[in-house]
Amino acid sequence: MLNKNFWLYAIGRWVSQAGWVIQDIAVPLYVLDKTGSGAIMSLFILVELIPRLLVNPIAGVIGDRYNRKKLMVWLDIARGVLLFGVIAFNLLDIQSLLAVQVVMSIMGAFFSAGVSGCFPTL
Repeated sequence: MLNKNFWLYAIGRWVSQAGWVIQDIAVPLYVLDKTGSGAIMSLFILVELIPRLLVNPIAGVIGDRYNRKKLMVWLDIARGVLLFGVIAFNLLDIQSLLAVQVVMSIMGAFFSAGVSGCFPTL
């Protein structure tokens, strides 16, 4: 059970999950700090949840049919590039962050489908 693939999966999953969790907590708190509105912060949380719920069935099919490893790696890279672009181009206004949150949510659904499909093969 504790072979090389297991450790690569576990460490990679931990690093990736740490980034997702930090982003999921930091963005709504940033919005709350910037706007002072709990309603807008709640909107950001909903914008994270609703697209993921809608895309999950499709993402599951994609995760089963295509190479899960490539799916996970490319989605992590795309997420990093997107977050770097937000910071580099100073896209920290509420509308831009809402759009980024939707895209991140959709990428998260596809990423999760790849992760959950990889575990049984270990």
